[in-house]
Amino acid sequence: LQAESIFYRNEKLYYTRANELFSYNHSTQHSQKILETPYTSEVIKAVYFEREDNMWLGTNKGLYIAKNNTIECIMESIDISCFFMDTTHNLWIGTVNDGIRIVHACNPNKISIIKEKESSPEGYQLSNNRIRCINEDNQQNIWVGTYAGITLFSLKDRTSSILVQNDKTDYSLKHNSIYAIHKDKQGTMWVG
Repeated sequence: LQAESIFYRNEKLYYTRANELFSYNHSTQHSQKILETPYTSEVIKAVYFEREDNMWLGTNKGLYIAKNNTIECIMESIDISCFFMDTTHNLWIGTVNDGIRIVHACNPNKISIIKEKESSPEGYQLSNNRIRCINEDNQQNIWVGTYAGITLFSLKDRTSSILVQNDKTDYSLKHNSIYAIHKDKQGTMWVG
């Protein structure tokens, strides 16, 4: 089975291959194509299910929303790397080299943009535009793993801070290039 990305949801395995999304049934060992994006040159790199009939697709060429067997491009010419839904139901969208987009739960037509060296309407600043992963801690801080450290966004205070490697500090990052951030059951944040 060749796949660009895989994920597991509601006891089903999903995977992407080029511009197609499949589900896989382990007991029957059968794959079923669920959908495909309009362009064969696209690669689906990230999928986020809001519900079984409503999902976000991030490709190397844009952002799509799929609802009830229809697919619509929301943003063109953007290379998506990851999705994260925060506790206030805002969808955070990481890009390969163009910062973050936030689709707001209270107004899905409003999409905020956060980029390096630019202040967002929310007052957030980003350490680097190469976004690799996003997660949230128990205090409602959004952790954004980038090529150049971690940016922490406080949803409560509307502030941002940057964590980077520092040889003079024992508890700093060992390296700035962040590929994974995971929150365990106790709320501890693990950084890779």
